[in-house]
Amino acid sequence: MMVSSGFQCIFSKGVKMMVMDRSSAIMSIRVQKEILKGMLLGVRSDSPSEGLRFAAQSLCSVQGADALDSLAIQIERGRAWSESLAHIAGVPESIMAAVRSGEATGNLRAALENINANISAQEKVEGRFSQAMAYPRTVGSIFLLLFPFIVYLCRNGCVEFLSIMDGLSGMHDVQLKFMKLMSSIPEWGFIPLLAVCLMMLVALNSQSFITRYMLGFLNIIPGFNRILRSQRLSMLSFNLALLTSGGVPFDEALQACSAGLSPGRFATALDNAKRMASAGSEPWECLSSDTLYPMAIGWYLKRGGSEGLSDSFTDLAEYYAEDMEAISTGLAPILEAVMILVLGIVVGTAVGMIFTPLLRCINGV
Repeated sequence: MMVSSGFQCIFSKGVKMMVMDRSSAIMSIRVQKEILKGMLLGVRSDSPSEGLRFAAQSLCSVQGADALDSLAIQIERGRAWSESLAHIAGVPESIMAAVRSGEATGNLRAALENINANISAQEKVEGRFSQAMAYPRTVGSIFLLLFPFIVYLCRNGCVEFLSIMDGLSGMHDVQLKFMKLMSSIPEWGFIPLLAVCLMMLVALNSQSFITRYMLGFLNIIPGFNRILRSQRLSMLSFNLALLTSGGVPFDEALQACSAGLSPGRFATALDNAKRMASAGSEPWECLSSDTLYPMAIGWYLKRGGSEGLSDSFTDLAEYYAEDMEAISTGLAPILEAVMILVLGIVVGTAVGMIFTPLLRCINGV
């Protein structure tokens, strides 16, 4: 009974850690695209709420359908699109910023099409990294499935050798300690180990592992973090192009883009740019920084000031979207090689630690 309750406790806690919590987790790329397509259908139709519900009926994912139904209810209550989206858990800041930009200019459809194009680029990046992880993920899954049984067999072998060997002659202290340690594992200890490995297997094969953990970790590595930066600058450029083309003053456009951003270097840089714009600085001066656009892009914006700032931002949005895809194309093979190397080290170390002392004991070394 105690073993069963302990197993249930470990399993329930593991599931809570591994499964995405809809109240706090960011939606997956697939769900974001489903919601955007539904919103575009709602904007294009005479009755937005009916368009949203029609789109919800054709969706396969429960999360996307529930989000569109909730959005339709908020729209029927007379709330604005941005206010309605705020009631849906997991909507990323980029979509919220795009919708606010569309409302500010009265061109919500263009804003949704812009963010949809940006998310399509993200989807391609995610697909490349998922493909690069296919082989390491398969090998890791096989290892996680076999590891509990390997430990179980090794434990039983250690128990047998300790019971039949007289005096344990020829054994090193390390080997003796290892065998005693393995033999001290109770038989039911196999169950929680299997549960942990199964939960790790679920996490390794879930798409959220790639989007939330793997890519998040890789963003601290030079080169990989350019993907996140290009994605942010592409979306910022789309929103600024839309706002400036609608006649919104530049400082107010920056305010709309920075609203709702979580604290960080990017949000701080946008706040600084907003203050500079309010003080009368030129757009290229406000946006030229290490976190935002580099100086070369600032020079491009300076030229665009007289030729059309909105067109310049549109070109930049397309440039950074293509840059994001190009970076992922080059880095995906590197990710695959690194993951295979790390996986080989982990598997080799784990198997070696278990079997080397046991084999030496068998050979009498």
